[in-house]
Order: sequence, then structure tokens, then C-alpha cells
Amino acid sequence: MLKFLYMHTPILNMLKNYANQNSLRFHMPGHKGNDGSFFNGVFPFDITELDFSDNLLKPTGVIAQAQNLFANAVGAQNCFFITNGSTCGVLALVACSQGKLLVERASHASVFNAIDLFGKNAVVANNRVKDGKFCPITLKQIEECVAIHKDVKTILLTSPNYYGECCEIEKIYEFCKSKNITLFIDGAHGAHFGFGSLLPQSIAKNCHACVVSTHKTMHAMTQTACVFAKDSVALQIKQKLNVFNSSSPNYLLLASIDYARAYFENQVKQGYDKQTFEIIEQIKSLKNLSFLQNDDFSRLVLDNTNGAKASEWLKQNGVYVEFNDLSRVVFIVSLAENNQNLLQLKKILSDMPRFDKVESNDVQYANVCDEICHHDGETMFVDIYSSDGYVCAQQCGGYPPCIPLFLKGEKISRADRLLCFNDTFGLCNDKIKVFKK
Repeated sequence: MLKFLYMHTPILNMLKNYANQNSLRFHMPGHKGNDGSFFNGVFPFDITELDFSDNLLKPTGVIAQAQNLFANAVGAQNCFFITNGSTCGVLALVACSQGKLLVERASHASVFNAIDLFGKNAVVANNRVKDGKFCPITLKQIEECVAIHKDVKTILLTSPNYYGECCEIEKIYEFCKSKNITLFIDGAHGAHFGFGSLLPQSIAKNCHACVVSTHKTMHAMTQTACVFAKDSVALQIKQKLNVFNSSSPNYLLLASIDYARAYFENQVKQGYDKQTFEIIEQIKSLKNLSFLQNDDFSRLVLDNTNGAKASEWLKQNGVYVEFNDLSRVVFIVSLAENNQNLLQLKKILSDMPRFDKVESNDVQYANVCDEICHHDGETMFVDIYSSDGYVCAQQCGGYPPCIPLFLKGEKISRADRLLCFNDTFGLCNDKIKVFKK
């Protein structure tokens, strides 16, 4: 790993220089850089805004340099670092939306929370459901929704999804430009796009702005993210990010974003992405196993199985996966994955018994799109099995992927579907918050 220590990483280099000075630290944080504890290896690099360390809210030094380097790496006009997670970026994008906002049903919970928080006039495009999974939204569906709601001025979509599938982002972006509609993308799972020729191109190239989670697929620490923005919307988005971002961002998190970009550039230059691709192709060719055909080769999805049983079997054999649904298991592979780890995974998968697929009882949405209702009134909690027919008072769904099954203001139907998830959000002791009839 020493070969990466001297790459062009402005924030990381600044932190190392300060740590090596052994200065008297009469400033935040309170640990003062050294307390002899378990954290002694990281505390020296955990600092505050000093005259040389720049300021995330108004960067002009090392943070500005690092953001520009990341923007250049993915072909974006602007890049803004986030230490509050992609949710912070989603809040900023929704806050910046103009006119009626169109989102897709398969959006992250943070999208609907933001719509509710800001009281946005919004419409939901209903994704098609197949085998218990939302399909990526299509250009045709977007065109149909805009034809019904001609006052849509902003669209916020998800691409890629948790399964590594992308929507028709290039076609949708061209359509949006022809209609003078602003297109935002929640690309949380696509931070690595644009690094190398084997992946889809950077999300930033086909939208006005997008948010990506650098921690999900790159060498950045958990809770880190970036917003990429065109010049036309950059200033407005930056102003909103400053509202939602912490005024005391963690410099270790910032440095890890800086490092992740440099690390990936280095890995691609040395051809490690091609090595990873080749081994994943070997895994996908294993007999008696089926894998989802998707757009992101590094998102390995075991398909047509019993997700729970397969995941448990893998855990018993030392493999912890990202998550499973009824009939799939999702593995997140990094472009910098250790080849030995991948080969070991290949060996384990080759020994895995075949589990019978769990069939899903898909529920298709009746309408092309539905308006989001900002419902008010007295609420109460009811048992899941008694909730059908009530109006949902708090969005709830499965985690992961943290997509609501029922939105606030929607009538509940077949709430027992919530029991299919490994974990849920929006419930309280297996009870659903509803509006009193």
C-alpha cells in the first residue's frame, strides 16, 4: 500500500504534514490528536478548520483542489464533498427542485422524506415490478407521466439501483433538455462509474446534477458522498448543501474521498479493473448458478434462488453479502478487490448447493403515476395484519434497499408484504402508523 501514499491527494497530504509537526493543539477536537487509546492511529489526522486546512462550506484551498480533481476525473463541471451521506445531497437536490417534481416509486426513503419536509408538489412514476423487484424506469414511462402532468419542471430518478441496473439515462436526459426540465439523479450506487472503460460512463455527464455515495463502492469511509453539478445549478445546490452539511465536517472523511479518487485512478491505470472483471466473468459462468444481467459488472447478483437460504449458507461459509431479497443475493465488489478474495468467493460459490427460487406475488401499480398527498390528521398505530384500508401516516418499507413500500398518504394494501424483508423502517414494534378513520 505504500505506493499510494504520495499520490496527488491535497487533503490527505495536508493532514499528514500537520500530524508530523507535533504542534501544540489548543483547538478542537478535544482529543488533541493523541490520547494513547485505540484511536491513536487516527486522532492525529482528525482536525478542525485552521488557516491551512480550508473550509468545506467555502473552500478555496486543499478542499477546493480535491473537489476539482474529482470533478475532472469523472468529467463533471463541479464537485461538492459531503460528510453527512448521500441523504444530505438528496435533501439539497429536492430543495432545489422547481415547479412540480417527478420522482420514481423506486426512490430511496430520503427522497420522500425531503418531499414531505419541504412540502413539494410531487408526482410518483410507478416502476414496473418483476420477480419482486422494481425495474428501472424507462423513457416511455417518463414521457407518459410528463404528458399527464405538463407542469413537471424537475425530475429526480435513481440510477443505478441496488442491483446495478441503470435507467435509460442518456435518452431521458435528452428528453428533459428538449422539454426544459431539470434532471437530477440519485446515483448513490454509481460513484465508481466513469473510472475505466468497463463501467458505464459517469452519471454526471447525463444529468444536471447527481449525488453519489463514495463509501458504497469506492475506497472512502462510511458516510461520505459527492454531488456533481452542471454550472447552471451548481451555485444553488452548493447553497443548499451548506444548509444541510455539518459546519464541523470530519477531515478524515474528506481525506478518504480525496484518497478514493486517487486510488481508483491508479488502479485503472494499472489494469486492476480488468483483472476484477475477468474473475467476475468466471464466477458468472459457474454451472448451476444464475446471475442477474445488469449494467455494472462489479455488482454481482445471484439470481433465481432462495435469497435467505443462500445468504445464510454463505455466512456459514465465511461470506457476508450486502443483502438478499426473496430470490436474489447481492455482492458488492470493489474495482480494487483483492484477487485472492474473488477467487475464494468463486470456490465457495462453486460448492454452494442450489436452492429453489422463491416465487414472488408481484403487485403492479394501477396508474402510470400518482400524485403525492400531503395528508394531515390524527394518527394511531395498528397491527400490520389489521392495517389494510387505512391511510399510511409514515412511509415504511424494507431495509435494505430502503425503498418505501407505502408512502405517507397512501392507502395500505397487503401490508403483510413488509414481513418479507430482513429488516424494516417506519414501523414501531411491528405496528404501522396510520391516520384515524
